[in-house]
Amino acid sequence: MDRKVDGANFQIIVDGKTRSYRDTQETALEAGIFLKERHPQSEVVVRDVQSDTPIVIGWKNGSTFSRDVVSLRQ
Repeated sequence: MDRKVDGANFQIIVDGKTRSYRDTQETALEAGIFLKERHPQSEVVVRDVQSDTPIVIGWKNGSTFSRDVVSLRQ
């Protein structure tokens, strides 16, 4: 399942392994948040395939949040 699907712009990665691809950022983030809620101990990342920008899905105080890794570096 480690292949790029045509038309997919976002890759969903759980613990370093590709789980799926989505075409819009909104659906990719929703899928990432869903996976993070089901597996709070796992690392969930949504990656923009075109720009290679990762968005980390986190877990804090019983709820999920997403954080653009680029904004953390600034």
